[in-house]
Amino acid sequence: MGNEHYFCSMKSALTGLLLIFNFAALSQTCIIIYVSNKGIIAGADKKYHQTLTKTDPITGKQQKNLHVFYGKKIFTGKNGYWALSGADYYDTIHTICKEVCGVKGSLQKIVNRFQKRLQNKTVKKAIHELFLISNEEQKKRFKGNLTEAAFFKFDGKAYKSYRITISMPGIFKNDETLHFETDSIVATKKTFDIFVLGHYDAFNHYSAKEKWEHPAATIRKLIKQQSEYTPVDVSPGSDIIQITKTGFSWVPHH
Repeated sequence: MGNEHYFCSMKSALTGLLLIFNFAALSQTCIIIYVSNKGIIAGADKKYHQTLTKTDPITGKQQKNLHVFYGKKIFTGKNGYWALSGADYYDTIHTICKEVCGVKGSLQKIVNRFQKRLQNKTVKKAIHELFLISNEEQKKRFKGNLTEAAFFKFDGKAYKSYRITISMPGIFKNDETLHFETDSIVATKKTFDIFVLGHYDAFNHYSAKEKWEHPAATIRKLIKQQSEYTPVDVSPGSDIIQITKTGFSWVPHH
């Protein structure tokens, strides 16, 4: 299962002491990306769980405050679109996605830029900080799936999507080793395909062609179905985007 973490940290002087704050927004996502020769339709639930952790540097004691908020999980750029599921620190990976989707080029070039940017020292330091503030369960999961990033658009003569799964097997001499696995969808006249990021327990075998005659409605239905299966993590409401050769539009909820 994928979950989305946005972590940031700050320091503040309070009552004469230096307190360390860590902010975490967590969501077990349900993101579905449908790619066909007629266009791309992507949908995502809206639920985030935000955690504010205050740590006293003298005593080491932590206090956590939790609350739920809602927001978009699919993003638009000048040269492409993206969605994220997994871990992030201070919006580091999200910012890279925004940068690479803001420069002209093919989808393959976007993916190449994304992987290259993830290898610089600043990003590795951020991932290191993320690792340090994560619990043991999260650290174990990062070894197989740290973050999933999906990029998609009409590219050349076809609608395409790339999914990059980032994992972190471990840290050696304070240097993170990031591994990448990439798979892709290229639409043809007779086929369609789907990427799912995050939860999919409620619809493991939902790939029959006749069930996708109305993809936006199907995506909304599946996300709601997943919400009923995992209500703590996934919201019943969703955002749906439709992408064509000429641009994008958000699909209204009827």
